[in-house]
Amino acid sequence: MLTLILNCKTILDAQQTLTTIDPIITAIELRVDYLENHTLETINSLCQQATVPVILTLRNQQDGGRFDSSEIERHQLLIKLSEAKAEYIDIEDHVPTRVLDRVLRNEIKVIRSHHDFQATTEDLNELWQSLQHPGVSQYKIATKANSSLDSLRMLLFSKKHHNLTAHCMGEDGLLSRYLATLVNTPFIFSQSSVNPVMEYIPTIKDFKEFQLQSINQKTKLYALIGDPVRHSPGMQFHNRYFKEQNINARYIHIRLQKDELNTFLSQANELGIYGLSVTIPLKQALTEYVSTDLKAINTVRLMPAIQCCNTDGIGTINALLEKTTLQNKSILILGAGGTANGIADALSRASFSCQLCFLNRTASKAKQLARRHGGTTMTDDISHLNFDVIINTLPPQAYNDSSLLEKIARWIDPQTTVMDVNYHPKHTPLLKLANTKQATTVFGERLFYHQAIEQQNFWRRT
Repeated sequence: MLTLILNCKTILDAQQTLTTIDPIITAIELRVDYLENHTLETINSLCQQATVPVILTLRNQQDGGRFDSSEIERHQLLIKLSEAKAEYIDIEDHVPTRVLDRVLRNEIKVIRSHHDFQATTEDLNELWQSLQHPGVSQYKIATKANSSLDSLRMLLFSKKHHNLTAHCMGEDGLLSRYLATLVNTPFIFSQSSVNPVMEYIPTIKDFKEFQLQSINQKTKLYALIGDPVRHSPGMQFHNRYFKEQNINARYIHIRLQKDELNTFLSQANELGIYGLSVTIPLKQALTEYVSTDLKAINTVRLMPAIQCCNTDGIGTINALLEKTTLQNKSILILGAGGTANGIADALSRASFSCQLCFLNRTASKAKQLARRHGGTTMTDDISHLNFDVIINTLPPQAYNDSSLLEKIARWIDPQTTVMDVNYHPKHTPLLKLANTKQATTVFGERLFYHQAIEQQNFWRRT
């Protein structure tokens, strides 16, 4: 059930919210600890107004709530609230058993919850066993994800227990919320799209854009892995594409480091992940896990068999061709990482007869690309050259060193086409410089669009 968290100051505010509740909402959680004034009667009036099940929650400050009186007073109030006409009441696992047993004398159903704002235990089964009580109908585990792997473990664990709502908090916990439907999680918590105040809890709008209500056991998963992933337009683009093409699939972001790659790949099939987009720092690291001649990978198909490719190159070519021709052009590539390698590979294989040159902070890496793809580096005698096209693959922060821009500026004029693969920010330092020189500019979002289309084609190729 998609559950809306009502953290209103007054019962009247909560009742007003109920009059405009979105049809996608199938339960509400009334945060009683947020209410300034309330009585059992006013809470009952709200429960009677609600057309969906109501969960009553009275959270203390230790557990992330706002109730600031003593625990004895909170326990007394929990017992009183259990007499309300709500369907559920949340009782934390540290509440004494005598209080829990007293609550269970009433008709209300109990959700026994556990919260850990620091970490996710390695032994979820032991935690699960410690929560068990014969009178409890539902359980909830909410822990801090210090890695996306914590969320994946939580999802796989939740899959085994039909009466467990389990999710992770924090940025790395988002995927445990978006994918909760796939593991039959009873309650999926959301917040209002109007003035959202809780960080890393998706809004109703977020879940609707993700098309949560139409996810089922046949839904295929695709994901962007790497770090950073937060500002990638991948979820918006690919999920919109799936919807337009009537494909039962969803795309998510998973922040992942190199040392987590092996564990992730071992869990991917069990989670039903069919394909991957790959960003830094994993483009080159992933080549160790896949049989390929590629030096950098940005696209993987995991099912039915592992296959990979790099769409950065063709994406760059198609983006540039929107603004210029490439035949017999001299091209300067800034950077020597996975993206630069993919672009250079595509350009050297194409029939454009381009002359490639590489500039990188670590000169040895630029020389490696020059040897691999045929070309020169800035350490060679190329001071006499003019570049028709400049492609930046360096991160925006590389230009915190103003001397780099000063060096590049001498090769930019109105006849130059300048492209930056970065799309956040859209107007990068290099593109701003190019504009002052009246050069033709190509935004990173055009590369993203073209390489993403190629990824879709690769994933669905038979």
